[in-house]
Amino acid sequence: MVDPLDGTTNFAHGYPQVSVSIALRRGPQTLLGLVYDPIREELFVARRGGGATLNDQPLAVSTRAPLRLDAAR
Repeated sequence: MVDPLDGTTNFAHGYPQVSVSIALRRGPQTLLGLVYDPIREELFVARRGGGATLNDQPLAVSTRAPLRLDAAR
């Protein structure tokens, strides 16, 4: 699956938030996803069972505790 210009409306209005998105699927499962932001020169890659990277650097889940929605009451 390919979206050659994800953010078409942004592009048409001159907003610099656009990307190219590619996914590799086998049957119902997505095996690989890539998102390239040509303006920031950032390449995000995620592999099923293999984690995710940004420009070849591993990404990790935040270690912060989740927000409590009832804390403001």
